[in-house]
Amino acid sequence: MVMRPRRSGLVRASAWNLFGLVVPMVVALASIPLLMRLLGLERFGFLALVWAFVGYASILDLGIGKARIRLLSQRLADGDVPGAMRLASAAIQLLGLLGLAFALAALLAAQAAFAAGMPLSGLAAIEAHMALAIVAASLPLVLVSSAHVGVMSAWQDFRALNLLRALLSILTYTAPVVLALAGFTDLRWQVASLLAARLVGAVADSAVCRRRYALPVLTGGWPKGAVRDLFAVGGW
Repeated sequence: MVMRPRRSGLVRASAWNLFGLVVPMVVALASIPLLMRLLGLERFGFLALVWAFVGYASILDLGIGKARIRLLSQRLADGDVPGAMRLASAAIQLLGLLGLAFALAALLAAQAAFAAGMPLSGLAAIEAHMALAIVAASLPLVLVSSAHVGVMSAWQDFRALNLLRALLSILTYTAPVVLALAGFTDLRWQVASLLAARLVGAVADSAVCRRRYALPVLTGGWPKGAVRDLFAVGGW
């Protein structure tokens, strides 16, 4: 059954948002000391940089993320649920394409850095090189997940949003620990676990949006003016 848009109470929404912030913090505090010991400072430092980069990669959406939430909220408030969901689907596909473009750019930048002889200290060049390639591959998933989060935010479905956020944070921090305990301390395995977590998160986000809000898969073109509106509002 498709959920209808509704207003979330301030206290209830704040409680779910607090839950979504506290769970990652608790999981990180439990995982980081163990990872530092198992991976060593150099590998852990590289992994921490990857976490930071991926965590902030959603800023690469060129402002479309905030524009999407505003435009979706406006349409939902007007009662145009089908139009809102068509716009949401177009925004998700657009951000997926942007993610692919940024992934290619990141791969080329990493290739250029290694060709120029980027110092790696004790890390093997092939290990760090492949890890950076995996990071680049995660960018489309990051932007697509960010788009689905925007849909849940516009719908004020803070319970689903923060439960999924908690799931992603648990996978992000615990998967490297499990691999390290099993002896897989190579950065390629560690960063691949992050890619796997992002893939699980993206699939879960998509499934929730399609089941709860009837988010469509557009096959006949994007709504007229959708890209123009997204960039016009996002540009600010």
